[in-house]
Amino acid sequence: MSRRYQENELSTTRDSQSNSLYHAALQQYGKAVAFFRSQLGASLEGNPPSTENALACCVLLIMFEFLQGNAAGLLLNLRSATRLAASVGSSPRAQPFINLLVLIDMVAAVWLNLDRFHFDASPHLPKLNTSRVPLTTHSDLKTLGYDLIHIKNDVTIWRHAVASAHREITAYSFSTVNWQTIQSRLEFWHRQFISVCPNEEDIATHRRSILRANYLLIMLIVDAVHDPQLPAQSTQAGSVSGLGPLKLKYLHEIIELAEGVLKTGYSFRRYDASAGEEPLMGTGLLPLFSFRHSFIQPLFYVAQNGPDMRLRQKAIQLLIEKPWREGAWDSFIMGSIAKRSLDASA
Repeated sequence: MSRRYQENELSTTRDSQSNSLYHAALQQYGKAVAFFRSQLGASLEGNPPSTENALACCVLLIMFEFLQGNAAGLLLNLRSATRLAASVGSSPRAQPFINLLVLIDMVAAVWLNLDRFHFDASPHLPKLNTSRVPLTTHSDLKTLGYDLIHIKNDVTIWRHAVASAHREITAYSFSTVNWQTIQSRLEFWHRQFISVCPNEEDIATHRRSILRANYLLIMLIVDAVHDPQLPAQSTQAGSVSGLGPLKLKYLHEIIELAEGVLKTGYSFRRYDASAGEEPLMGTGLLPLFSFRHSFIQPLFYVAQNGPDMRLRQKAIQLLIEKPWREGAWDSFIMGSIAKRSLDASA
C-alpha cells in the first residue's frame, strides 16, 4: 500500500508488480476485517479479545484506509474505535491507543478533507500556556519557519480540544483563554517575521512567501474556531456577508502569493533539504506524512472556504493547472477534492 501511495495515482498503478502487491494487500485486509469481526463476536460467548489488541486492530485498519485515501472507510473504523474506547473507561493500558486515535483524527481532518473531528476525546498533550510567549528572538526565516510549525501544531490541538468539549460548560472559557495565548504568540511571531531580511536562499526558495501564506492560513483557522458564528463561506455565491474585510483580504493575498511564485516557474521540491529529508530518497524511507509548510494547504483552504465562486475556482485552477508536490501535499489531488466539493455545492 505504501508503494502504491508513492506512485501517487488515484487509479491502480500500471506497474504490474505494484499492482499485484496492491491486490494482495486488499485480500489480506479483507481477511483481517473478517477475522477481527469474528473475534469481537466471540466476546458475546464469554471469550472477549483484550481491549488493547482490539484498539490496536482498529488503529491498523484506520491506517490502511488512510493510505487508500478512503474517508468513508476511515470514519467507519474510527467510529468503531470511539465506541470501543468509551467502553474501557480510563484503562491505563488503553490510553496510548486513545491518544493515537486522537492524533489520527486531527491529521485526517486535514488530509482527507473531513468536515469535522470525529473522535470525541481531548488530546492528552501539553496544554498551551503563556510561558511560551515571548519566543526567542530569531534572525532568520528558517528558524521562524520551525516556530510557525509549532504554533500550527498547537492550533490543531486547540481546535480539536474545542470541538471535543463543545457540550461542556467550560468550553467557551477554555476556547477564549487559549485563543488569547495563540494570538499573543502569532503577534510576536509576525513582528519577528517582518523584521527579518531574507537571504539568498530565502529568496531562491520563496521562503518568505510560503511563511506569509501559512501565517495567513493559521490566522483564518484561529478566527474560525474562536468565533464560529462568523463563517468564512457565505450561503450565496458572490456574497461576502458574515466575512470581515480583513479575512477576505487574507484569502485574496494567499491567492496572490501562490500565483506570483508559480509564475516564476519555481520547481517545488518534494524533499526539504533543511529538514534532512533528501538523504532518504535512495533508501525508500520516504517522508509520507511530512506536513511542512507549503502553498497547497493555504490554496486548498481558499478553494473550500472562499466567499464566492470565482475566488474558489481560481484557487482550484492554481492547484491543478501545473501539478506539484510538497512533502505529503499533492496539488492535483487536493485541487480535485476541492473541485468535487465545489461541484456538489453548485
